[in-house]
Amino acid sequence: MVWNFLKLKLFSQREGLKPLKQTIQIDSVDEDLENSLWNCFLKFVEVLIPFIGEKLFRRLGELLWINYFKQPLDTLSNDPREIYKYIRDYFLILNGNGMKSMIL
Repeated sequence: MVWNFLKLKLFSQREGLKPLKQTIQIDSVDEDLENSLWNCFLKFVEVLIPFIGEKLFRRLGELLWINYFKQPLDTLSNDPREIYKYIRDYFLILNGNGMKSMIL
């Protein structure tokens, strides 16, 4: 069975009790979507850490540091908490556009 996610609505939206917030976000990412995407990433990391450990989480940080942030590897912290904080601050706070820059 193929799901058409574009047509899925909450009960209140199907019954006309609450209007749809938006259609597909193409040119922008609102705060709700940004937070949802961040929460997905966070849950991914939460699930991943017990299996791969902090050492491999640092490796994930290295890959982002080198390939996405384009930063020198010797400037990356060894502390996984600092790596996490940098990624979070970049995508949700410091970047200004939030996750829009990552997606678009």
